[in-house]
Amino acid sequence: MEFSGLILGNVTVAPHVTLELMGMIVGELQVERSSNVRLRGMVDGNVENRGGHLEVWGTVTGKIFRKKGATIVHPEAFVKLKD
Repeated sequence: MEFSGLILGNVTVAPHVTLELMGMIVGELQVERSSNVRLRGMVDGNVENRGGHLEVWGTVTGKIFRKKGATIVHPEAFVKLKD
């Protein structure tokens, strides 16, 4: 699935789903086991990897948590911790 719009609210990527995010999520992003997320857009909130594969090229204005799975934050990514 490819998404390039705006979502107001939290998003959970279900197992066995691939998401290419080029848009913006104003809320939390949860990556479930066996899912794949390529974040090229923006998440205005926290991102939590619960056992999937997460790659970040874009912007996260919160924290990135990895409980399980693989998380790669590329050098061009911008992660700004909220105060």
